[in-house]
Amino acid sequence: MIRKQPLTPEQKQISQRNYNFFSAVNGASYMCLGETVIILFAVKLHAPNILIAVIGAMMYLGFLLLPLGVIRTGQVGAAQSQADFWVCRNIAALLVAASAFLVLVYPPLAMGVLLLGSFLFYGFRAAGVVMSQPLIGDITTDSDRARLIAQSTGLFYLTGVLAMISISLILNFCDSIYVLVGIIVTGATLGITASGFIRKIDETSDLQRSARKPLLPQLLDALLDKTLTRQIYAGFMVNLSIIMLAPISILAIKRGYGVSDTRAILFSILQFASSIAATQIGGKVTERIGPRKVAIAAYFLNLIVCLFWLFAPSSARTEGGWWILFLLPFLVVGMTSVTMQNAMIHYFLMSVPKAKQVASSMFVNVATGAAAGVTGMLLAGFLLKYGERIAGTDAPPENTFRFYFAASGVIFLLGGWLVVRLVPVIDTFLKDNGMEKTRTVLREAVKQPR
Repeated sequence: MIRKQPLTPEQKQISQRNYNFFSAVNGASYMCLGETVIILFAVKLHAPNILIAVIGAMMYLGFLLLPLGVIRTGQVGAAQSQADFWVCRNIAALLVAASAFLVLVYPPLAMGVLLLGSFLFYGFRAAGVVMSQPLIGDITTDSDRARLIAQSTGLFYLTGVLAMISISLILNFCDSIYVLVGIIVTGATLGITASGFIRKIDETSDLQRSARKPLLPQLLDALLDKTLTRQIYAGFMVNLSIIMLAPISILAIKRGYGVSDTRAILFSILQFASSIAATQIGGKVTERIGPRKVAIAAYFLNLIVCLFWLFAPSSARTEGGWWILFLLPFLVVGMTSVTMQNAMIHYFLMSVPKAKQVASSMFVNVATGAAAGVTGMLLAGFLLKYGERIAGTDAPPENTFRFYFAASGVIFLLGGWLVVRLVPVIDTFLKDNGMEKTRTVLREAVKQPR
């Protein structure tokens, strides 16, 4: 509910409690609907590699719908806007599930519905979270904000891990596309339930007024900022690396090395656990060396993943202890993806004045997310298709992925100069604001709800 007066301590406490309930339910929901489950579902539908590459880019292509969140916030407020888009998002997940039945009637239609459902799922998510950080700021004070962020993030990760373990056990007993349909439907139900807690959050009218401000003048102002344009280029490469590595790594172990869905989920759990660990230590490292250096280091660590898939032995398909080899790429992907993303958020908060952050954040997310999504979709699809052609029909299936990751590594290496060109901001921010303010910014720069 939108309040015209500042929130009372009791209203803030109730709102914080509801936000924690939302995070807990949403964590379980997301793991039933996230990238890994959707990719495994697409593999079960016998979707071609190029289509799965497109699905892998949808999280970022979905940023095209982000402006809808600002418009809706101006109409009903941040909490109601996020709740509305959360319901739409989970209904879109049901479209994904419906493709399992459509494939029996007309496979091309099933693939089209799968792509549409994936795009809307991530697009409505982007629209829903555009004002999530300002909403957290509105229902907290400087003294309790870090506590709420820690609690909500911890609850999301806890229920998420429990959900992934449960999914792995279920698939171990029954590895069927209809089981995956049931998991997706369960996740959508939980997601719609989670939106109910967001609706109970109180907020001031400040967020609604901020969303109603004309965006065009603010966007034009943002374009003239050299520091912002450089971080757009760097953010593009960061997102491109995630798009081209994370989902295709899952595809590689499924189609390149023939692992079961259960083991694929276990690797995803490992990747998720690596992200949790990186989230906990990333802020402390950033505090010491700055977000620019952290982003650069994490970005170039991605080359380890490319090298691993290039040299992974074919004998791993048959040898009993093969699975130990595949711990490395998922550990690295989990660590680098969250570290790069959080470092770029830290960088944004330190380099952009608070008065310009809403419009600039929308501009940066659309520019880096949608552009990387389109580029990643085209590049990954082309490389996989060309890799299949080079490998030939008689070659081991992992050869397609050797070519893909070798070419990706070259692209990342060449594009790395865009990340290196980021303007250092930590020293200036420390000098102007002091260590305490710097630590506060680092604590607030958490990942948005998934």
